[in-house]
Amino acid sequence: MAEASGDRRTFNRLWQWTKKTLQREDRLFSWRYDPQAKPAVTDRNNASDGDLLIAWALLRAGERWHESAYTNASKSIRKAIQVHLVQREPGYTILLPGLEGFKRPDGTVINLSYWIFPALQAFTRVDPKGPWTELFESGKRLIQTARFGEAKLPSDWIVMDAAGTLRPAQGWPSRFGFDAVRVPLYGAWAGMGREDEWGAVSTFWHSKDPASPPAWIDLMSGEVAPYAASWGVLSIRALVDGQLQPLQREVLEQEDYYSSSLLMLSQIAQGNCSSAK
Repeated sequence: MAEASGDRRTFNRLWQWTKKTLQREDRLFSWRYDPQAKPAVTDRNNASDGDLLIAWALLRAGERWHESAYTNASKSIRKAIQVHLVQREPGYTILLPGLEGFKRPDGTVINLSYWIFPALQAFTRVDPKGPWTELFESGKRLIQTARFGEAKLPSDWIVMDAAGTLRPAQGWPSRFGFDAVRVPLYGAWAGMGREDEWGAVSTFWHSKDPASPPAWIDLMSGEVAPYAASWGVLSIRALVDGQLQPLQREVLEQEDYYSSSLLMLSQIAQGNCSSAK
């Protein structure tokens, strides 16, 4: 967000803090930081969507400001992602959500919202021999395959067994919920077509109450959240629908951290999509 806003000072402060506080010896990043705890890093495991976003931000910043330190840092993080987190499964190239805890006896757990599709496009451009195109194409096919229940939507967490079969992962609610809403965000940002990938998403977001669709749906039972989706999710819906939606500061200020993040990311995606057209 700092890079997209052209705020080099904030970007550099954020990067220096992140590098010092969260970056591990393997160049990946610890995902959980609690300033009230001692030590403040309460879980050293990484989260691969964070790793991808950091590497992408550094690549963008290096190109925007002609700063080799940023582009070199991006390169080292991409290499770590390739070595530690990209792996082949039957018929797919997948991204482990983290280095630890996602290989289980019943299969490999994945999270499709961790596929940052526009980042993979950018990495392909600067590193065409890397696994990024394979990850991108596998992610597209996984979105088309992971359609569960009557709603035909992906669950937040999915397990892939040894035969490549997908199903909602045990240990998490079988919901199209707070993770999976990012799948159409990153897919639409990368220019994926609306009908093939997002028809079921659009149907869900428009069919119940278009003004305030439910925040999630349980794909096995059909139960929906008793509360409405946030403005951040509605902003993703507007992106998927191809409707440019201006950012209202008063809305942004009343939303929580996650909704505000989705709002701002949707705005960045809309800007990129507009310039691409």
